[in-house]
Amino acid sequence: MTWYLSGAIICSVLGFDPMMQFIHQEDLIESHLKVALLDEAPGGIYNIAGRGALPLSYITRLMGKINIPLIYSFAYLLFYILRAARIAPFPPQHIDYIRFTFVADGTKAKENLGFIPKYSTKEVVEEFAGYVKLKKARIKQD
Repeated sequence: MTWYLSGAIICSVLGFDPMMQFIHQEDLIESHLKVALLDEAPGGIYNIAGRGALPLSYITRLMGKINIPLIYSFAYLLFYILRAARIAPFPPQHIDYIRFTFVADGTKAKENLGFIPKYSTKEVVEEFAGYVKLKKARIKQD
């Protein structure tokens, strides 16, 4: 996802604006520490998820990127070619992550582990956008 959001252009799938959710690395570490420090870790599977979700179109604007919506079959072919040329780091089947909503409910982790993320999805995207801009500025200075 970082590769996808780091480019100057973000390709999306025409007719789809999925909700996306991100978790800050500090929140992820905190969630793992909570489990590691529990005397008795509760069994089961937990969604460790960031707070809130944003539509891809809003994320594109927050990142200051250009969005180019592509017809699904064309997008699939494009990413197939990019993957074959070793330009894209993910297979074309992953286009479904920018086509459909993938949002997790962290209620169980909150109730059983006491995990509440500090950062919202918007804050994570804003921080990442700043990182991408800084990285680009450093490349231009060298």
